Amino acid sequence: MIRIRLGGYPSEEVEFRIAENIDLGNVDSINTVVSKEEVDLLQSLMHSVYVDQSIIRYIVNLIRLRGMPAMLS
Repeated sequence: MIRIRLGGYPSEEVEFRIAENIDLGNVDSINTVVSKEEVDLLQSLMHSVYVDQSIIRYIVNLIRLRGMPAMLS
């Protein structure tokens, strides 16, 4: 198994400030990258990709540990 050591995460307040200060610019100038139909197709294809249970458990554990930074060290 791979062990990952992270340098830590910003506090909730810092994350909030980062999200608050994101400059989206002029949203009127956003161009379409993919169509709705392409997104629908990609979403349907996603269900055909096999992901082993061990990978799913690993991801779930990473997410759960995100809320418990002391356990990452």
